[in-house]
Amino acid sequence: MNYPGAVKTVVSALALAALSLLAGCNKSAAGAKGEKGEAAAASVPNGPGELLVWVMPNSPKPEKDMESLLEPFKAAHPDVTVKVSVLDWGSAWTKLTTAAISGDGPDVVQLGTTWCPFMTDLGALLPLDDLDAEIHVQQSFLASTWAAAKPRTSEHVTSVPWFIDVRPMFYRTDVFAQAKVDPKSTATWDGYLAALEKIKAAGIKNNGESVSPIGFPGKNDWNVVHNFAPWIWSAGGDFLSPMGDKCVLNSPEAMKGILFYLDMVRKGLNPKTNMEKNTAQVSADFDAGRLATFFESTIKNVYLQRPPEQGGSAGSHVAGNYGVLMPPAGPVKRSLFMGGSHLAVFKSSKRPDLAKMLVRYMAADSSAQLAYADISGFLPALKSAFASPYFTADAKRSVFKDMVQYGRCYPAVPYWGEIETAILMKRLGNLFDIAAEVNGPYSEALVKAEVDAAVKDIDGQIETHFKSHPEQRELLQKSLAAAE
Repeated sequence: MNYPGAVKTVVSALALAALSLLAGCNKSAAGAKGEKGEAAAASVPNGPGELLVWVMPNSPKPEKDMESLLEPFKAAHPDVTVKVSVLDWGSAWTKLTTAAISGDGPDVVQLGTTWCPFMTDLGALLPLDDLDAEIHVQQSFLASTWAAAKPRTSEHVTSVPWFIDVRPMFYRTDVFAQAKVDPKSTATWDGYLAALEKIKAAGIKNNGESVSPIGFPGKNDWNVVHNFAPWIWSAGGDFLSPMGDKCVLNSPEAMKGILFYLDMVRKGLNPKTNMEKNTAQVSADFDAGRLATFFESTIKNVYLQRPPEQGGSAGSHVAGNYGVLMPPAGPVKRSLFMGGSHLAVFKSSKRPDLAKMLVRYMAADSSAQLAYADISGFLPALKSAFASPYFTADAKRSVFKDMVQYGRCYPAVPYWGEIETAILMKRLGNLFDIAAEVNGPYSEALVKAEVDAAVKDIDGQIETHFKSHPEQRELLQKSLAAAE
């Protein structure tokens, strides 16, 4: 199939953010699916049982792929029947909230990381403190996944990390060679900018068209906030205060990151026409040879390695001349956006012990983690999985392994979804119009005014939330104190 770049943010009726996801499949991890993982063999409560699992379309054949993933678990537990239902991201939030309120829903459910705090606040999720005591979330999983497992306004662990989404820099090895750019020179913002300028000056053509140094989409994309986040964080900025009760997006540090990102449009390194495109369209431009670099989820690597009969582009000129690099470090640090999904148990589950057993297998079994990484193209959340040759013996996937230590997630507060979808998507999207001079000449003052407006909107949204939940301020203070 034609790669859709389908990392799609779900804007629900309640304006909550969904996790960015992609679809893809590569079955190169030899033997990963055939191993019976250690968690699959845990003892089962007496008698047969049935579990209903709701997941999203994380791979090309999500139901079949899940059945394959669960084979070792079902073989170890023949008395347990596991039924998988695949929800479309577009309708998932409505179905999940309806199930949470009615009590008629699945036993185990996939939740995007930004959904976990709200669903916890809704009271829909079963506390998993006993499971945490068994698998030790903070010790076993990547640090950036901990926050969503125990949201700031909760006293309980309510979900377990399942897989993560990070976005390396894909680049054309042949274009870099032609422009005499050393890939290692892109390790910092300054080095990356110099490399882009060098590629632009080289005037490299692809079928008569100029190859653009970088491609990133504009306001019509579902990744607007995710695209800004690494630049903001790497400059030392942030979206919310450490406590999570104030917006700090207009700080000097955050503004430095925003302006650097927009300057790539201002300098002609990213064509203004891209400001009207989305991730799928920019991804297609890379496939067509029009871009020297772009940032995309690790699923892109799977697509570039998959043969055409399986919907990939292996054998094409671009697929034979690409590499992956760590995104550049900013002036303060290197921070990379990390999305992903967690697994949770609905409080309404009639078989909570069985449900927790299945969660333990899917999330805490390294064989299961590697099998799903191979199926979906996403990365494991379990730290031990990265010791596998699947990562260490592959040049590209070893970069992914190195990237995860720099991953960072959004604040695990119940009002983040509203902030992201109802405010930041619009306000940050407007910055692309300013950079492209859609409504008049560009100025940093216009950028600052738009960011100030976002801060005002976000602070208002937070205050509205606390009027209904005044007790959560104390929980946020406790969470901050514990983190320190």
